[in-house]
Amino acid sequence: MPSHDKLVRWIDLITALLRRRYPASFEELARDVPDYDYDGQPSDTLKRKFERDKDELRKAGVAIETVPEADGESSRYALSAKAFYLPFLVILGADAPPGARPEGYRALATLALLPEEAAMLRRAAERVALLDAESLTVDANQALRKLRYDLPGELPAPPESVPASNGTVFRALVDATERAKRVTFSYHSMGRGEPSLRTVEPYGLVYLTGHWYLVAHDPALGEIRHYRTSRMHEVKVNDKQPGSADFTVPRGFDLKAHARSRQAWELGTGDIEAIDVLFRGQGGDVTAALRIGEPVAHDGAEPRLRFHVRRRDTFLRWVLAFAGDAEPVAPPEVVDDWHTLVRDTLAAHQRAADTPAAEVA
Repeated sequence: MPSHDKLVRWIDLITALLRRRYPASFEELARDVPDYDYDGQPSDTLKRKFERDKDELRKAGVAIETVPEADGESSRYALSAKAFYLPFLVILGADAPPGARPEGYRALATLALLPEEAAMLRRAAERVALLDAESLTVDANQALRKLRYDLPGELPAPPESVPASNGTVFRALVDATERAKRVTFSYHSMGRGEPSLRTVEPYGLVYLTGHWYLVAHDPALGEIRHYRTSRMHEVKVNDKQPGSADFTVPRGFDLKAHARSRQAWELGTGDIEAIDVLFRGQGGDVTAALRIGEPVAHDGAEPRLRFHVRRRDTFLRWVLAFAGDAEPVAPPEVVDDWHTLVRDTLAAHQRAADTPAAEVA
C-alpha cells in the first residue's frame, strides 16, 4: 500500500485532472496539488515526482491521457470522467426521487437495468463473495458497493446463503489450480445414479450458465472436461511434493477462449454423442447456429449441421426454441426423444389454454 501522504497526493492529482474539461499542462496541475509545493519554478525533481505518480496511477487503472503539444516537446494531460467512473446505474422505468443522484455524478453516463437484471447482478456478486476466494471476493464486494450506492432500496432481499461446503470446495480448487496439483473428488454426474471418484488436472474455474465449473484434464479419459463444483464432494488436493507442479497446462490453452466457446449442452462429464440437425428459414437464430455446428453433406438443399453433445435434454430444448426452423434428423434414438419432447410441449400448452382463467388465479 502507498503511504498516507502519497494517497492524498494521488487524490489531489486525480481531482485536478477531473475538474478540467480540457487537457492541462504540468504547471497547471502542480498548482492544484499541495504536496508538490509548486512555487512557479518546475524543477526536474518535481517533474520526476509527477511522472512517477502518473505512471503508478496508470498501473492502478487510472486512464490518464497524455496529449502532445504542437511543438512536439511538451505535453498536456487529461482524465475523462467516463474513463474513470463507471456509469451511474438506474432501474429502467423507475422514477428516481429528487436528489437521488449525487451532485458529483450527474455528468456521468447512465446505464439502465431491468429490475430482474439488477437482482441477478446482486445475487451473482453475493454468491461470489461468499466463496471466500480472496481475489474474487474483492471484486464482488466492490460490485456490491456500486449496486448499493447507485440503487439504494431498489434491490430485493438477499438470496439464501451459499452452503459453507461450497466455499471449502472452491478454495481447494483455487489452491490446486494455482499450484498445478492434481485433485481427487467424489462426483455425482447427471447421467449416473451413484457418485464416482475422479482424479483430474485442474486448468481453471469458469462461471457458465449460472454455475461454477472446474475445467480439468482427465488423464484416464485423455480429454478436457467440465465438472460442476456443486456436485463435487470430498475434494482432496494432492499433498505429495507440495512445492512441485504435478502437470503443465498445454502451451496455447486459453481458459477464457475455451469457456467462451462452450455451449450449455457441451458441459458436464457425460459421453459425447453426435446429433445431426436440419435447419430451415433465414432468421438470425438460424444464421448464428450455422456458425456453431459442423456442416454435414446430404442430398437436400437445406443446411444440415452436426453437434457434439453431452447433455441431450438441454440440446433438444435449444433446438425446440427455433419453433420449427430446426429439427434433429439423426441418430434415430435422438429423433424419438425429439418427437416425445414436441408432443409433451404441445400437450402442456394445450392444457394451459384449456384451463379457465379463474382456476389459474
